[in-house]
Amino acid sequence: MFSDDRMVAFRARMTEFLRKQFPDECGAMSDPELDTEIRDGIARARSYGLTTERELSMYLTLERGLGRGLHEDEELAWARRLLGDKKMEGSVRLGFIFKMLSAHEERSVKSTA
Repeated sequence: MFSDDRMVAFRARMTEFLRKQFPDECGAMSDPELDTEIRDGIARARSYGLTTERELSMYLTLERGLGRGLHEDEELAWARRLLGDKKMEGSVRLGFIFKMLSAHEERSVKSTA
């Protein structure tokens, strides 16, 4: 678990990271708005048993990249099931999801080329 000071510092780092990685999605948001999004994302991540800084960072990146699709898109139901499978460590689950999404994106790019 994070101490309060560590959590504040983590959220500040994530704010900066998400703004750099997702400028279109985060550019119009104020720091307090983005911090609220990060806090809510951390709560969702914890509901999947994700607790380390690495796991939380990966989850927040995944969530920001997929948007509401992570929670609503039927094509991503497999990702939600995997997130909920607590037999594996959180970073392993997230790593697998990132690999599957990357492979899917690669196939999509090849099929349109």
